[in-house]
Amino acid sequence: MCNTEPFVRQLTTVYNQNISYYDNKKSGKETLLLLHGLAGDSSFWRYNIPFWDNQNFRIIAIDLHGVNAQTAPKKNSIEYLARTISSFMQSINISKYHIVGHSMGGQIAIFMAYFYPKKIKSLHLLAPAGFEYFSQQDIAYLEPKLTPEFTFTAFTNRLMSITYHFHQWKAEWEWFHELHQQYFMEIDTYPHQIASFMKNMLYEPVYDILPYIHTPTQVLAGERDNLIPNFFIHPQSTKSIMETGTAKMKNARLTLLPKTGHSLMIENADFVNRKIAYFIKYEM
Repeated sequence: MCNTEPFVRQLTTVYNQNISYYDNKKSGKETLLLLHGLAGDSSFWRYNIPFWDNQNFRIIAIDLHGVNAQTAPKKNSIEYLARTISSFMQSINISKYHIVGHSMGGQIAIFMAYFYPKKIKSLHLLAPAGFEYFSQQDIAYLEPKLTPEFTFTAFTNRLMSITYHFHQWKAEWEWFHELHQQYFMEIDTYPHQIASFMKNMLYEPVYDILPYIHTPTQVLAGERDNLIPNFFIHPQSTKSIMETGTAKMKNARLTLLPKTGHSLMIENADFVNRKIAYFIKYEM
């Protein structure tokens, strides 16, 4: 395996479960909480953390799926994770912070801004899950397909992993595929856990609470996203989904990145980093 971990994590306990996280322990004015997407871990921010280190931001990046000596969440619930992460931030004495959430992490971030608006200084939603509306008929169609076997195939098949997450693949990102293989093949419960998270992303939509989010928000999405929208049932463009979701929020703006896929914080890291830094400094 050519993957090497880009930073050292530490462990703490919240709700009787171990939480694995990275903390750069900077003493700057601003704190960024980084929430990765489905079937990822905190190392997916390896091209972002060095930039924010240089800006003297304190960075907290959490593992969400029971990896890196972390205990698997007691519930594979988006709302449960939102409440657990808020308690975790309180436990390390951080009362106000910005959130950068990718995909499922964006859906969690929206819940956190809804439940704890006074804690969240700004939201940065990268290809967020939850903007795409799923009817009961949609859910009835998709739910039986979201099996552990499906998740194993989708994330361990190299071509599927690359095609779904990137527009223009680079060999230097091979660690992305290798991490998926590692977790799905070495952790017996992992395919079941990821399948459960996928279902709960449908069962716990944020679409209807978007109008109640007043936190300053920027939405960043790749125009070539192959995961949003779900191409099986929503023959729409990523642009239309993101425009509709952003328009429902009171204080949000959207930037679409050309020639960029779902994992935009990897594929277009420099642009994403600078947009977040600029927003926090000048646009809140």
